[in-house]
Amino acid sequence: MKLQLNAKNLFAFFLFTMLMGEAHEIAHFIVGKIICGCWPEYRDFNAWRICQSCKESNPHWYWPTAAGPMFSMTLAWIGMLLLRNDDSKRQSFGFALIWANVPQARIMTVFMNGGDERLVLRNLTLGTEAEPYFHWVACTVVLFMALPPIIASFRAVKNKRGWLYNIGFMILPLLVFGVYGFVFLNGLLERGFLAEVWIMGTPLFITLHTAMVLIVLLLFFRKHLFLLVRNNERKLSA
Repeated sequence: MKLQLNAKNLFAFFLFTMLMGEAHEIAHFIVGKIICGCWPEYRDFNAWRICQSCKESNPHWYWPTAAGPMFSMTLAWIGMLLLRNDDSKRQSFGFALIWANVPQARIMTVFMNGGDERLVLRNLTLGTEAEPYFHWVACTVVLFMALPPIIASFRAVKNKRGWLYNIGFMILPLLVFGVYGFVFLNGLLERGFLAEVWIMGTPLFITLHTAMVLIVLLLFFRKHLFLLVRNNERKLSA
């Protein structure tokens, strides 16, 4: 497949990336509610904290932490499978699914001694013979989950210097989350802007922002999310 990029396509991907980030967080909260019976004690656009009562009383308190990466990497694997389809729209959506769910960030964080997966494996191996090796077990698990979609994308893109396109999409979501989400949006939240919690332990500002992003994507940029890949049939008929 060959990518065709323009401002509208990239903006559609930007919006989709924000939605996938919020979906990742919601996966944490829903599993947390099921296991702990409570919504998060605190959250912003990229971080959350499980309710203290669950951590103190429930031996399975760390499983909601696993839910986010499991959900995101499942979507990335679905994206990997869509790349094998001959339809350019499905390939485009598959490409977006892979990079909007930031598999590269999962690898980076675990090798930097962070990440959800490392916390879960630390608690799973606590008191066992595997405990001294939990970090490397976590790294192995993350590589198994995150590396195949990345490799599939690098193999699928056939543009001249296609690897540069993939590198760009490795960086773009990190900029979206890092600069716009973590710095700008979290900055507003820290200043108290619509920070009152109203549903699922979530501040009103986060819900309104997510709703706005979803509406803009669906009303104005939905089709552009399926145009990241060039239509081969159109090319042949031209």
